[in-house]
Amino acid sequence: MYYLLVMSKSRKFRKIILKSEVALLEEEEFEDKYELFGPEFDSDFEKEIAFLKYKEKPKPKEEAEQEEEEIEIPEKVSYEFLKKLHKELARVLHPDINKNADDNQFKKMQSAYEAGDAAILISMAADYNIEVDLKEEELEKIEERIELKNERIKKGKSSCRWVWCSSNKNDLIRSVVRKSIGIDEEEFKEWLTTNKE
Repeated sequence: MYYLLVMSKSRKFRKIILKSEVALLEEEEFEDKYELFGPEFDSDFEKEIAFLKYKEKPKPKEEAEQEEEEIEIPEKVSYEFLKKLHKELARVLHPDINKNADDNQFKKMQSAYEAGDAAILISMAADYNIEVDLKEEELEKIEERIELKNERIKKGKSSCRWVWCSSNKNDLIRSVVRKSIGIDEEEFKEWLTTNKE
């Protein structure tokens, strides 16, 4: 019976490592694109943004940030676990301990530790073949945080910025984006005619 529990826990840990690595790759790809899409969206919707400022409504970017805050954040992984994992990784990644250590990897590990991002730390531990003993509840909390990352990415991909910049940018999509950010077409057209340069 004990052997089966250990095997089940080991399998779950391996699944979490894989989920974590996939989530991190998707998050990096999403953030790279999302950063590129910001200036593109702001440029393409310059007049609409000016109109929203005139109407004192929040910018689409601010709305996306407000929506993100509404996502419930699961309980963090215990500090003891993060500290233990950090200590094991530091033995491999700290430049003062290991002369062949990659400084960027050390900084990434430090940032993840300070942010309490167990998914990154676990992924790095897997990269360096560091084994960590986890309690069942720790595994569940880590899995919840990975799901949270996935939910944020999914939500971000339904934002106006993402939809517009990933589309063929036709008039119908522009109209849908305007509507979703709270622009009344008639009011906007009237504002445009009175604010021509």
